[in-house]
Amino acid sequence: MNVLMIGDVVGKSGCDFLMKHLTSVKRFYSCDICIVNGENSAPGNGITKDSLEMILSSGADAVTTGNHVYKRDNFYQCLESERYPVARPANYPERAPGRGYIILDKGRYKAAVINMMGTSMMQPLDNPFDVSDRIIQKLKDVKFKIMDFHAEATGEKKAIAYYLDGKVSVIAGTHTHVQRADSSERHGIHHRFRYDGARKFRSGSHSARRNKNAEIPRSGKIFKSAGFLLYVRMRIHIGRQYRKMP
Repeated sequence: MNVLMIGDVVGKSGCDFLMKHLTSVKRFYSCDICIVNGENSAPGNGITKDSLEMILSSGADAVTTGNHVYKRDNFYQCLESERYPVARPANYPERAPGRGYIILDKGRYKAAVINMMGTSMMQPLDNPFDVSDRIIQKLKDVKFKIMDFHAEATGEKKAIAYYLDGKVSVIAGTHTHVQRADSSERHGIHHRFRYDGARKFRSGSHSARRNKNAEIPRSGKIFKSAGFLLYVRMRIHIGRQYRKMP
């Protein structure tokens, strides 16, 4: 299974960029799942129904958000609607509009997209470590779990990557928008962790370790845009056989 994660898409120019390039990138890498962080996709900041629909029509399977998700009060109904595969950080209060994770049904398998937000130098939400544990327990029957961890502090991103090693398939950090001097990757057994941005759209290579349930290629490409674009390949277990997606 090839997973493509993009964030943060900013403003109309970011949405236009997706409309122009996302289909070809997905086709080039045979992407099965595409996740986009769209919390600032509206003009100015925040997210609106129009910018959400633009991201989805570009080819995204699910849209995650962050600390600006409630910037536009007319977007609340979209968060509550089953029509839109959009999530808000799961560690917001339970009464807050929206849901903290989305389950994508791909026929042969299901994948859960979890949206979580850090609390260091961010809003004082519930403990993301505790909330992650509760959600993972709820999703114990879903084989693949993909998390967008929307946070400011490098230490908090690294901490949750270590904490959830073996519990989720992939973690990607969002929020910073630009290249960080301390950009890094974690090559865990069960997941790959990356958080960064870039001033220009460019590509790079990466490598990772393997296990029988999740495989990330020893060579591949990562596209990086205004936020980041993460390309991950995993192996799906179907019945008694492993089938490696092209």
